[in-house]
Amino acid sequence: MRHALPLDPLFFFCNSDTFRNPDADGAYSWIAPETATSADPMGLQYLERFYSKAQHSDKITMARPTKASTTPTPVGGKGRRIDQQCGQTWLTTFA
Repeated sequence: MRHALPLDPLFFFCNSDTFRNPDADGAYSWIAPETATSADPMGLQYLERFYSKAQHSDKITMARPTKASTTPTPVGGKGRRIDQQCGQTWLTTFA
C-alpha cells in the first residue's frame, strides 16, 4: 500500500510489538482497561513495557496519556475500567 500512494506516508501502529514490524514507522501506546489489574489500577506496567521497548528501537514513539478508560462491552461478565482517580490517572500517564 505504501508504494501505491503518491505521497510518502508514515505508518503508526498500536502497542510495543510494532517496534518489530518492518512496515511500521512508529508506534503509539494505548492503555486499555484490560491492561489494568487490582495491583496496577492505572495500567502503568503496560506503559513501562511500551517505553522500555521504545528505548531499544529507532522508530518514532508516540505517547497517549489517558484520563480513564472503559470497555464498551463487559469482559468476562464484568465491565473493566481505569478510574480517573480525580485526575491522577491523567497526570500519572503524562509522567
